[in-house]
Amino acid sequence: NGTTVTGLRRSAADQLQAKGYKVPRVTDAADQAQQASVVAYADGFEGSAKTIARILGISSKQVAPIDASTQLVAGDEANVVVTMGSDKGT
Repeated sequence: NGTTVTGLRRSAADQLQAKGYKVPRVTDAADQAQQASVVAYADGFEGSAKTIARILGISSKQVAPIDASTQLVAGDEANVVVTMGSDKGT
C-alpha cells in the first residue's frame, strides 16, 4: 500500500487470491504518498503483471519492469509487485 488508506492493500490481496494468485506478502510501501498504482514485474513476468493489473483495474500504462529498490523491499522471490496508489484509494 503506497497510501494511508486503511484496508487498500488487503482489498487488492483478496481480489488476487480470489483469482487463484498466491500473495505471500502484504505490506505498506515506504512512500505513503504515491499517486498512481504500479504493477512491477521481474524478467519473464510481464504477461502476469498485465493480467494482475487488469484484475485490479490498473491501467496497462502503469505496468513496468521492477526496479532495484522495489525488488529489495519485496524480496528476491517476488515476480510481480503491486503498489497501490491514491488512484485506487477512493
